[in-house]
Amino acid sequence: MSDLTTFIKENNDSPSRFISGYADMNGDTKPFLAGDDIYLDDNDVARCSPDFDITQHLDELSLILDNYSDLRQVYHEKMRYYKGDHKAIKNRKKKLDSITDSNNKVVVNIAKNLVNTFTGYTNGKPVKITYTPENGDSTSSDAENVNNIISDVMNRTHANAVIYEASKKATIYGRSYIVAYMSQDLGETQPEMKFTSRSPEDCLIVYSNDNDGRPMFAMTFDYINSNYYGTLYTPTNIGTFDTKTLESLTSGDDSTSFKFYKNPFASIPVIELKENDERLGMVDDVLTLTDKLDKVMSEKIDENDYFNNAIFYTKGVKLFDDEQKAGFKHYHVIQVESAEGNQQPELGFLEKPDGDNVQEHTLTHLTNFIYTTAQVVNMSDPAFTDSTSSGEALARKMQPMQMHATVKYFQLEQSLQELLLLIFTQNGIGSIDNAYDLVQHTDIKFTPNIPESLLDESTVVKNLNGIVSLPRLLSFISSIDDIPQEVKAIEQTKRENAQMFASAGNPANQDNGNGNNDNSQGAQNNTSDNQPTPPANNQNNSNQQSGD
Repeated sequence: MSDLTTFIKENNDSPSRFISGYADMNGDTKPFLAGDDIYLDDNDVARCSPDFDITQHLDELSLILDNYSDLRQVYHEKMRYYKGDHKAIKNRKKKLDSITDSNNKVVVNIAKNLVNTFTGYTNGKPVKITYTPENGDSTSSDAENVNNIISDVMNRTHANAVIYEASKKATIYGRSYIVAYMSQDLGETQPEMKFTSRSPEDCLIVYSNDNDGRPMFAMTFDYINSNYYGTLYTPTNIGTFDTKTLESLTSGDDSTSFKFYKNPFASIPVIELKENDERLGMVDDVLTLTDKLDKVMSEKIDENDYFNNAIFYTKGVKLFDDEQKAGFKHYHVIQVESAEGNQQPELGFLEKPDGDNVQEHTLTHLTNFIYTTAQVVNMSDPAFTDSTSSGEALARKMQPMQMHATVKYFQLEQSLQELLLLIFTQNGIGSIDNAYDLVQHTDIKFTPNIPESLLDESTVVKNLNGIVSLPRLLSFISSIDDIPQEVKAIEQTKRENAQMFASAGNPANQDNGNGNNDNSQGAQNNTSDNQPTPPANNQNNSNQQSGD
């Protein structure tokens, strides 16, 4: 791991300092986090042998955390960069030959704009999760039960807010984590399942290095005042630890200090949400462009300071004495001695070549390159806002970001399927195999956060009515957030309408047998509104007898 540490320190200001796979730069080394058991691959994913059991190697936890701290610093800098703490511009030095004292350090925090715009686009609207059984009957009691569980857990845990934050962290870091846990809040009769999001600064999953790549164990931890406070997750057990626990394990003094309790979930309740397979954040490959944007903008402000402190020159006038010359720099005055004895006096301000147009073009090009490389639409660009008069024009402008979002949705869907597996098994729906089957028949639909045309949506729904299931049909309406609840509301409305029509129905006319049809029928209606309608042939026979 020392090679990784050396590389990070030597390349602290390198344009590639955010890119994953530090230790594989020379192509033949892999950094080990602990002995020869756990290593980082080219995408900074921790791997170990499929038969590795961390509970039999608890003494290696301290080494894992210490070696991971170097990579954690890289992740920390990514968040600092998102917040506007740009190291390159902070370290900008004043030019030695500069006439003015200006050394502006202007941060154009376009990184934050990129992340917030893309996350708002992909996860600004709640995800729609709907279970439809294999037979397609979404109104069955089983389907209603499963959808009620999904809706209850999602609403009770504020899952959409957790998913949004996890998605934003994944865009910043290249990966993030959703952690499930059991907690009993005020008013709850028993511990309930809840979720929270974690960043790679304080969470780590180790996967097997075989084709399955399944999670072997995970850790969440906080590093406070040089002390670790964390939790270890395995498929069967969960244990808490701190620095004292790790020290005792390393020294071998107390092997019982690490206390485990049974994992209440069917699997490790830590789920990775990756931005892409390479675990690259959005800012990683536009780092040099954003640093250059800060530099050009700072130099532009320096130029403005120069003109605010323009230098006054004199020529052909009486020479200043020593005391006056001492104040030249303070008063921005210089004196040029005349080579000709009879030269006319000249007074004025020195003019500096105006490079404003060059700087403006550079800023425009840098900004365009940043948004193009990140595949994010610049919402403040006048060229964009002026060309969105039609839905088709808007769709064309949004296409690069839509393609980027499609890849993100693939990763999100995989993570949410793992989350649904935890939800189903935790809520007693059935065995793990049954839970897998439920997940396979659960539709996860993401809705990009763009202006929607109600007319277009209604047209789609009208054309698909009778072709797709009701939950799938409702998923095309952007204003519906909770599809299972909407299906229940529709079915309830149908039942109420059927009851209303049944109670409001009038019986057919019926003769009383003496030919006085009108009066007898009127009296009959007043006394027996709900009497069944007699067969038509009986009524005809009665009329015939009355006529005879």
